[in-house]
Amino acid sequence: MVKTRLYVGNLSWYITEEELKHFFSQAGKVISATIILHRDTGRSRGFGFVEMSTETETQEAINKLNGSWLKGRQILVKEALPEGEKKDNINLDLLNFLSHASVGQSYSFYFGNASFTIFRDK
Repeated sequence: MVKTRLYVGNLSWYITEEELKHFFSQAGKVISATIILHRDTGRSRGFGFVEMSTETETQEAINKLNGSWLKGRQILVKEALPEGEKKDNINLDLLNFLSHASVGQSYSFYFGNASFTIFRDK
């Protein structure tokens, strides 16, 4: 199975799919960029998916763009799980993100209807 699909988290609510596609093009050819919208409000849910053209470009995007800043937010970039498969434990994702986060910054996270903010001080 070719792994070219990326999960992108902690996106600004104001980013467009075209801006997301352009941002990821610095790592290679982008096939598609999709921002997931809330079904009732039509607003961004703060995450999306990007499909790169090759596995090499997918890995390059993870290495180059994970933890980078996009429209005022430090984004999380990782390989997407196969469609329909959910991860039971978000703790590893959060720890991975925070290991790349900048000291002295606050980060807001949204999971379903819950939200919380973390301040990284060390």
